[in-house]
Amino acid sequence: MTCVRTVDIGPYLLGAVSAGQRLQLEEHLESCPMCREEVVRLAGLPGLLWRAASDDVHEPRLDTPGVPEDVPSSRPRRHRRRVAAMVAALAIVGGTVAGLDLTVGRTSPPAIRPSAQPASTTLAASDPATKVSATAVLTAQPWGTGVRLSMRGLPYGARCELVVHAANGSSDISGTWNAAYTPRVDIPAATDIDRANIASLEITTANQHLITIPAQSTQE
Repeated sequence: MTCVRTVDIGPYLLGAVSAGQRLQLEEHLESCPMCREEVVRLAGLPGLLWRAASDDVHEPRLDTPGVPEDVPSSRPRRHRRRVAAMVAALAIVGGTVAGLDLTVGRTSPPAIRPSAQPASTTLAASDPATKVSATAVLTAQPWGTGVRLSMRGLPYGARCELVVHAANGSSDISGTWNAAYTPRVDIPAATDIDRANIASLEITTANQHLITIPAQSTQE
């Protein structure tokens, strides 16, 4: 059994509906568990698209004064890895949102070819102060790492971020979502940081640290 309104969830999360439509859909969500599940399933989508678009906007021009043209740059490769990571995460949540063009940037991701199932690592942690618990399944990929988060105890309505910290001190905002409607939240995300280089995962809001998940595996 499905609800015909589930096709509206993607545009709703991306801000592509009118104020009236948004109000109607939010009223519908209060009584429709199937649409609430779809909100949770696609909650990480806006953050993933924002990351790829932000990388493209801030990519420097090749003719920037003072930069020799023959100096190789790592940015195009990093951008390709970010786009590939975003496409992989979109594939986790279903890949398409009805009525929307999800093409981001100018670089085409590499073709997906059948291969052996990558090994996954499961991490888990809980924070007694915030009462948030989380499990993260990390899967090594050629472009970085796929992440599947499962969380409980998130503050209702909070806008959350997943920050992946690398062993070298760098970090990557790998997903954003609004916590709502269900006690348990499952979020797909992706980072271009290689699995072996991940030191920890951190979930935060704008003004609160919720939980840190150390990159020490509990299950291979």
